[in-house]
Amino acid sequence: MKQGSRTIIEKVGGHPTGNPAIPAVVLAGDTTEEQFHLRKIFVPPGYFLLIEDPLPIRLATVSRYAVGSGAARELQIGGRLRRSPRGLYRLGPAEIYFQDIFGFTRISIASVATASLKVLPRFRPIEIKEPPRSRLETPDILTRPHRFPTEDHFRFREYAPGDDTRRIHWKLSVRSGRLNVRLPENKEFSTKNVLLVLDSFLAPGQMIADAIGIEEVLDATIETWISLAKQLVEQGDKVSLLAVARNDKAELKPELLHCQKGGHARWQDLGARSCWQARYDLADLLKEVSKDTHAIVLSSRFQSPPQNFDGSSLTWIYLPPQQALGEKDPSLLQSLAGTPTRAFLWLFLLPGPAGSDENSIAAQIRHFSYHYGRLQARQRLRQQARICGDRVLKELIARGDTVYRLEPGAGYHRLIGLSTGRNK
Repeated sequence: MKQGSRTIIEKVGGHPTGNPAIPAVVLAGDTTEEQFHLRKIFVPPGYFLLIEDPLPIRLATVSRYAVGSGAARELQIGGRLRRSPRGLYRLGPAEIYFQDIFGFTRISIASVATASLKVLPRFRPIEIKEPPRSRLETPDILTRPHRFPTEDHFRFREYAPGDDTRRIHWKLSVRSGRLNVRLPENKEFSTKNVLLVLDSFLAPGQMIADAIGIEEVLDATIETWISLAKQLVEQGDKVSLLAVARNDKAELKPELLHCQKGGHARWQDLGARSCWQARYDLADLLKEVSKDTHAIVLSSRFQSPPQNFDGSSLTWIYLPPQQALGEKDPSLLQSLAGTPTRAFLWLFLLPGPAGSDENSIAAQIRHFSYHYGRLQARQRLRQQARICGDRVLKELIARGDTVYRLEPGAGYHRLIGLSTGRNK
């Protein structure tokens, strides 16, 4: 249910409102709240009704609520989720129990309160900077000819011996450091069949099991994937999306989606259901690609790319995984306190309310060990992302395909041309 700019996930009396298989839907980064509607409740004197909801780690939220003995028979409680990153999330079942005010007695109540949350990726503007220049007559699918006043459409390629020197574009040549010539294009571009492939393959045994933040890498890739589809459809190309995603039965299956104008919600839904997987590599996904289809692979892979595929052409858009992880992680003190603003106060305040079990030495040691372990795992992921990302990018350039490097940003994503296709 949506109220203004908030999306509210409701659970009523131990049971979710509506069908739990129908998730609440929100865009990545939107404000989202979890709410419990309690009806016909009775809390005995001297007791509290406590609710703890084990939320997924990516939501970065501790969901805990307490109801005293003087509460009304119908009550609504809830709180805001700290994060809403792209993906599918199963919330609950919540743990509900009575506890006396001294913490000596705990009486659990059976609960099946569950809900689902689907967070859709956002569309971002894409800037293509310095598309790779080619000696070939065929332009790259991501670019279009430039048009100057009183002139026809033009595209560019590197100067080759024997070319007419009158067609040298001197401004572009000075900027790029090599000679480029203009090629007049009197005909409009014919419609292209473009297949945008999301590479989410993560080979088993090649990635640490406790990788913290690896989903952030896939989030930026998926945003570019659907945003590029929107841009190409608006240019008049025939675009299809191909990815491995979870279906309604939670099975991982390749899905092919033909893009049409006005069908943006379906593209976002496929992006929300896509995830890292170790079952289908690119060779499995592209074996059915026809000769007249141009495949564009969006990848953040940690392992070497497969061998050449059958098909007319192939373009890589590669996101070095270390860029998606950001420049700096929070300190251990900030992780323990929850927010940077509370980091200093954490040294002087108890972690929980007076009398809470969280204030015990054992609980604080467990809390410290948990966050310390997560930060160490995050550092191991950063190290592997840096090593693997540099190696994979060099291997892609050496293949002879057209390669762009993806630079994710907060408001837009940028594609930097690195190499042009020599084997088309």
